[in-house]
Formats: sequence, C-alpha cells, structure tokens
Amino acid sequence: MKNQKLIYSILITSVILLTAGIGLTHAGASTRQSESPDQGVVAAPATDPLSRPFVIGDEAVDTLNPAVAYNSQWQEYLVVWWNDRAGCDDISGQRVSKSGVLIGSGIWIANQCPNERRYPTVAYNTQDNEYLVVWEEDESDIVGQRLSATGGKTGGAIYISMGVPSYPRDYEPTVAYASTENKYLVVFQSYSPTTGYSIVAQALNSDGSDWGTGFEIESLSVSKKFYPDLAYNYMRNEFLVVWAQYNPSQYDIRGRRVKMAGGAGTLGNAFWFSCDPSRDDFVPAVAAVPRSSSSGQYLVAWEYWSNSNNYDIWTQRVSGDGSLEGAAFMVYASTQSDLRPAVAGSNSTKQYQVSWTTPLGWPPPNPPFVGIFGRSIATDGSFLDDVTWIAGVYADNSAVVSGPAGDMLIAYEDEPTTGKEIWGILLGNRVYLPLVTK
Repeated sequence: MKNQKLIYSILITSVILLTAGIGLTHAGASTRQSESPDQGVVAAPATDPLSRPFVIGDEAVDTLNPAVAYNSQWQEYLVVWWNDRAGCDDISGQRVSKSGVLIGSGIWIANQCPNERRYPTVAYNTQDNEYLVVWEEDESDIVGQRLSATGGKTGGAIYISMGVPSYPRDYEPTVAYASTENKYLVVFQSYSPTTGYSIVAQALNSDGSDWGTGFEIESLSVSKKFYPDLAYNYMRNEFLVVWAQYNPSQYDIRGRRVKMAGGAGTLGNAFWFSCDPSRDDFVPAVAAVPRSSSSGQYLVAWEYWSNSNNYDIWTQRVSGDGSLEGAAFMVYASTQSDLRPAVAGSNSTKQYQVSWTTPLGWPPPNPPFVGIFGRSIATDGSFLDDVTWIAGVYADNSAVVSGPAGDMLIAYEDEPTTGKEIWGILLGNRVYLPLVTK
C-alpha cells in the first residue's frame, strides 16, 4: 500500500507541475552560492534531494502536524505527530535512520482515552541520549513524556503547565534542549479571560522535573499573542523565543532572549522583528547556528501579509546578542498565500533551510495542488539556491531538522490518495571530512 501511494504521489505531482507550468526550480538547482566569513569555504545549498519522499506514519485515521528531532549519538531521527481519532487524539512517533529507512515499528507515546492530545513538539538530549516530547492536552494543559533513544517511555507523564501560575488554558507548546546546562525549556501560550494572553516558559531538569518556577516571556495583557517558537544558541547558553503579537492595530513578530546560566529567566527587553508595521505578520519560526565572530546567530522566518492580499515568506537575521542584522528580506512570494514556515540551522555548514506550504491551482479554479517548498540561506543573508518544490500533492505543516553532515530531514503531512499520512524527505549535500591515514 505504501509503495502504491508513493508511486501515485510521484506521478500525480509530476503531472500537476507540468500542467500548471510552475516556474520554479526542482530541488537541486542552484543559482548562487555564498562564501561565509566564518567558514572560509563555499557553502552548498541544502535543498538538494538525498531521497525520494517516503511514508513515515500511516494510521487508520488522519495523522497531522509532525515535529522532528535528530539523535546525534545514533545518527537517526525521531518524528512525532498526533492522529485525529474522534474524541481521543493520540501522540505517536517513528524512528527514522539517516538514510530514510524506518527503524522498528511506530511508537505510541500517549494514547489513553478520553483525552485529546495535539500539536506535539520534540527535543533531543545529547548528554542522556533521550528525547522529551511535549504536547497540548484538552486545550488546557501542557504535558510531556521522556523517551529513551529506542522510543520506550522513561518515567510517567510530566504535567508541565502545573508548575506555572494557574491559567485556564495553556496551548501551542514548543520545546528545545540546552546542552550546556543539560536542561529543557518549554514555551507555550496561556490565556485567561480576566488577564488576557501571555507567552510562558518553564525550564525542566533532564529528568523532567521543574528547574525553578515558570515565568512569563511577555507579560499578561489584552494584547493577543500566538504561535511561540524558540531556538537554543549554545555559544551563549541562551534561547531566542519568538511569537506573533497584536501591536496595537495589526500583528507583528516579537522576540526575547532567555538566559540559562544561574537559572532560566528573561534577558534584556522584548523587541520587534516585523518588516512593515502596517501589515500583519504571523506564525514565526526560528533556528540558530554557531558563528565564532558574533557568538552565534538566529534566523527568524514568518508569514507576511503582502500588498497582493496574500502571505509571503520573510526572514530576519539576528545576532546572538539580540541585535538585528540588516533588514528583513523576502524569501518567496507567489500568487497564492505562502504559509507556515519552518526553519533549521546546520552546525556543520553554517546555513539555514527554510520550508513552507504553498497551494497552487491545477488548473484554476479547481482545488489546488499543495506543495512543500524550500530555500537555503547563508548566514550573510544570501540565497544558496532558487525557491524549490520539495515534495507533496496535498501537503502541509512541514517540520525540518539538521542531520549528521549538513543534510536535513523534512517531515510533513500529505494526502496523495485518501487520508493524511506523515511523509519525509532527506535533503542536502552531505559533507564528510576526508579520511587521513598515516
């Protein structure tokens, strides 16, 4: 069945692209490369395919919203998602080798009825060789579960938002691992009908216990805040947290650093990223890469509401100290809305991979073909390749993570025939050090 779906996906997507006459470059074509001052070498684009699309999660019900982490000790991935089981949504996962081969069978992470569990996120612990999976439960709590490297449960469920001042609703979690401290930081959105919206954080020890008390990244107010994301900069032992916030007549992207040394807490003032205060910006994503010249760098990507009444993908580079590097710049603009960006940074190649969803009519006004597109970006802000169709027929909600040697795994949901499954594709140019013998 999976092979039939793969063949069907490839055939349908090829026909769609040819019929629609999409003026885009397929994965692998490059228009320019960039010499990074931190490397002294030419960086190759990460959007070259290393595999064909392959099915990761295929259940009897729709599988949605994948998240992915890379295990650097075993050189493999863990992909997690939730399934749309009526009245009892579950959190599942699957290990994937660095070559795109499924390892073992699927993993049931949380599947007890009658709870509804959605929007999982996952981080890998490099010191303990294990994972922390975090999700939203019943639109009110943030819950986590530690997993061993083989996917087995370690300890019981962790009720993370219980350690934070009480709010009626906690949702949209994201998690990252601080390797210097061997701690996690979980960030999520909270809402109270009396005090408004807040972006809240809770640091955890490696065993899942609270490390200190929960704290607000951005204080409570009636100003609406959504879609938090975060990235860890090990060169400074800090995180950058980003979110969308109402300001005060439109939505813009806001961020703040969080320190870990001596206890987790906010660092400096919150600041704005958005490129135009007159238009809405949504759904930010952030990644980090190390740079010796500036103690690390972040890249923030988001949806930007353009003059043509649809969303484009924009990005902004940020120094490790939180200062903006240059101006915000557009990654892609189509005649359709370009949505839900994801971004990952490669420590080995010092570059970023951005992916997003773009629907394209085939032919208009029929239901659209929906693909995952991407582009590689150097730390100096230059593009390493053209905008690239990566995969997908009716795809959405991509997640991307850096692999062992400059390559990336992109996981996404797709529906090439019936029912949504979790798919994956490996991208990049693997860079290995030459073998030296004496």
